Amino acid sequence: MSSCRNIHLLLSEPEVRSPSTVMQVLKQRTARALLPKIKRRNPRQAELFKVSVRAPFWQARFYDFNVWTDHKRVEKLNYVHHNPVKRGIGEPAQAMTME
Repeated sequence: MSSCRNIHLLLSEPEVRSPSTVMQVLKQRTARALLPKIKRRNPRQAELFKVSVRAPFWQARFYDFNVWTDHKRVEKLNYVHHNPVKRGIGEPAQAMTME
């Protein structure tokens, strides 16, 4: 099985704050929940304590794409559903259609 290296997220403009704030909170909460709890130490002291400095859970930036039309939204939603299937880590979902 292939490991997941990225996520796709389709969201509307938040009523409060900005998409960047939404992503910041999402990244903080998931990293805190999923990373093992280790005592924070000065990275320069890691060698003394034989503790490796952990790599960041998320990359520093996120890449956004503004969706302005219903057609583009359906296209992106279909891509999000098909991407794991293409990578061999998910089952096919029915294609989304606008009603």
